[in-house]
Amino acid sequence: MKVLTSLMLGVGIALFTGGSAAWASGEITCYGIEDEAVRVSLGFGTLPVLSVISARIETPDGVYQLRGGGETTEIRFGDGAFLKDGLIARFTDDIINDVMAELRVVNMEEGRAFASVGLVRLPAEGAVYGLTCEGP
Repeated sequence: MKVLTSLMLGVGIALFTGGSAAWASGEITCYGIEDEAVRVSLGFGTLPVLSVISARIETPDGVYQLRGGGETTEIRFGDGAFLKDGLIARFTDDIINDVMAELRVVNMEEGRAFASVGLVRLPAEGAVYGLTCEGP
């Protein structure tokens, strides 16, 4: 009985201290295919709908993120969705007038092989960048 009690206590502590944290959120990081200065990171909650909790887009022309500051341009999560094979997310300016960025990520797997690629479009820069991505 003492072993069972200890085991249950250990499971309870693991769940309370973050054992379920891996289920609560995820992050995708993408890197520019043709331009090393391009990087996109997206943190999200794992609800049935896409719930963006952090985002940062770095390009040669500027940096955009959900919480601006310093030399960054503040963006807001406009809309998005998990798709069968990836996700789409759109970000607006802080007064929700213009789309500042659109991110599309596509995942594909065959057997043990897995690839994740994406595109980020920045209308204000007149730019579209191809990406390789890592993450859930």
